[in-house]
Amino acid sequence: MKHRSKKPPTKKSPVRKFRFFSSPAIPYIIIAIATFTYFYEIIFSRNFLWEDILYQYYPFHHFLFNNLRQFSIPLWNPYMFAGMPFLADIQTQVFYPLNWVFALFSSSNQSLVFWLVEFKCILHIFLAGIGFYLLARELNLSRYAGITSALTFSLSSFMVMHLIHLTLISTFAWFPLILLFFYRTLFHRRLRDSLLAGICLALANLAGHPQMTLHIVYSLGLLFILYLIFNWRRERVFILKRHLPLFILAIFTGFAIAAAAYLPAYQYSLHTVRELMTYAESAETSLPPSFFISVLIPKFFGSLTASGTDSVQFWANSLSYVYWETAFYFGVVPFVLAILGIVFNRHPLRWHLLILALIALLLALGRFTPFYRLAFEILPGFDRFRIPARFIGILTFAFALFAGLGMDVFLKEKAQRRIIIPGISIFAYALLILFLLITGVLAKPFPLLKTTTIFNNALNQTAILFAFLVIALILIYLRNRYFRYAPVFASLLILLTFIDLYKFGHRFNLGTTRPEEFYPRRPFIDNLIRESKETPFRINARSGSYMVLQRNEGLIWQLELLEGYTPLKLTDYVSFEIPNEIKNNLLNVKYRINVDSLAQKIGLVPNPDFLPRAWLADTFIVIPERERILATLADPGFDYRRIVILEKSPEPAPQSNPESTPSGSVVITRRLRERIELKVETARPAILVLSEIYYPEWKALVDSKPCEILRADYCLRALALSAGTHTVIFYYDRTWFNLGVIISLLALAGTTALLLFSQRRTQRLK
Repeated sequence: MKHRSKKPPTKKSPVRKFRFFSSPAIPYIIIAIATFTYFYEIIFSRNFLWEDILYQYYPFHHFLFNNLRQFSIPLWNPYMFAGMPFLADIQTQVFYPLNWVFALFSSSNQSLVFWLVEFKCILHIFLAGIGFYLLARELNLSRYAGITSALTFSLSSFMVMHLIHLTLISTFAWFPLILLFFYRTLFHRRLRDSLLAGICLALANLAGHPQMTLHIVYSLGLLFILYLIFNWRRERVFILKRHLPLFILAIFTGFAIAAAAYLPAYQYSLHTVRELMTYAESAETSLPPSFFISVLIPKFFGSLTASGTDSVQFWANSLSYVYWETAFYFGVVPFVLAILGIVFNRHPLRWHLLILALIALLLALGRFTPFYRLAFEILPGFDRFRIPARFIGILTFAFALFAGLGMDVFLKEKAQRRIIIPGISIFAYALLILFLLITGVLAKPFPLLKTTTIFNNALNQTAILFAFLVIALILIYLRNRYFRYAPVFASLLILLTFIDLYKFGHRFNLGTTRPEEFYPRRPFIDNLIRESKETPFRINARSGSYMVLQRNEGLIWQLELLEGYTPLKLTDYVSFEIPNEIKNNLLNVKYRINVDSLAQKIGLVPNPDFLPRAWLADTFIVIPERERILATLADPGFDYRRIVILEKSPEPAPQSNPESTPSGSVVITRRLRERIELKVETARPAILVLSEIYYPEWKALVDSKPCEILRADYCLRALALSAGTHTVIFYYDRTWFNLGVIISLLALAGTTALLLFSQRRTQRLK
């Protein structure tokens, strides 16, 4: 029998283990319960998401799911703004894998589709929490720290208040997992981790919010550079051989797999209003310096919710959306812990995150510092997006990690005074705000504080800060007194964090409007649907603030509207500013809105003067200047019914014949969403005008031969035809779509092959 030497006695830790967290599954369960509790009213359809979810994303998904169930990928959307690309509007998330899964469970039932959209939003909040927990554990943080960071990030104001912006949340929720595999790549220099980072980045890209993708990619680039700088002596031999190639591979994989969505989206972006973005427009909704108050007293300036407000009405800005775009709150306890982590935790990534947070703050301040202007002028991509305040997302991300670092200090640090310093500092800050408020000093920059209700709200919100801070300080004191029970007090701090974040934001998204109430199927809609199947026509359903149909309602009933709701609009259509009567006639509007202000009634009335979807003109004029085209169309003396305005002479050019109308006929023989076939008979050369919005991806065949589509009457399509009988086909060119799909499939196949190769190589080495 072999002699077994005795192991040396191990020194007992003064901190008792909290058995509740002994199971690896418990943190995931806690995050799931927290997410469920936060959104249970929405999950059980007691309340409903509002704003953009109702106006924009629900109609998008209703249309998309309907097409996917029929094994069709919609490229063109004829039901908004008189026609625009659908897939190329990247916000539609056509290739996002989750949509393909949800489409299998969807139907034409409005409530079901809307619930699936809501569930997808909440699912990404859960994904953000789980991803952040895994990232924290990868960075050697404790389970307590991981849960703290996960809840701080996933239930922060940035995530919860942007829940109404589905694509933003869907994109940014992948950032923790991207960063997880990014750091694994740097730490272990493995091909597999680089590819997994690329796959997560691809999913973020397909989620459809390029602005957040821009923030993610620039953050990765900065963190990569900082890692190399701080680890230069140890890692310099691997930079060119391993680090740089793997980093480039991750970024390349992320965009190559998403090429099916990004190539059409890039082409489309060249023709949207984003192409005309100025610095002043880009810097709109910058984070105001007053955030130094609201970062700890989030409703100091009032609040907004789906049903009104839960304090006083937000008064810091007349534009309501500024409230959720500039909200920067992640809880009192996480703020205390974040300071603790920044000051006392010696984690090797602390300075990396601090520099990232500082740069994100400077960018979020936008027009209030020269830093954003510099980025707008120099860095690619910044000139395509608005709202610098959205850099709050990166700032929140960094502070959530700091909170985790602080939680580990709370659990391990023995020096009592050091632990309580951050809490005392914030307490002093709160006393200062209270003093400035009571003495009237704050009323000088904010005169509305002189109003009794607004002053009382500010006082109450400051009191809430004191309440949470006092409870946190008591727990810190008890932790110092009974250090061996630190895990118990850490658990109570986590609970306090959830209560704080729940109290702050859970009511924000609780709308009361059901989709079938917002988009009721009224009898006249059925009549319009029946008519539209016989002959194509459009509807002008809006005049100012009056609407007979909601802006994106055409997507639900497949009715072609002049209205729509999306930030990515075609520049030609947005700038097509001519008198409504002429515009309606040119755009084939059969029914227009009629507002009876005296009787307070609105409805649709026939428009007897509308032009057909396709018509012939043998008289044309050429006006290259686009502003002159609009002025000519608006001229009451101009006969737009007989004379078409072209931007260049057609080849071959038919002879204008102003004394007669063209003898001929046009019949639409087949009309699909991305293909229109016509039979045209003309006795002499003529111009065929199609009342469809001009977009370069539309091509034409005349008698099976390619023919150039001319831009007519500012934003319509036209063809020059010779005398005779012609078969004309307009079709949506799928070149960029097909190329994108091929690149995506090749990238996906290559990534899969490399992952299998990496796995087999790892097994051989074992």
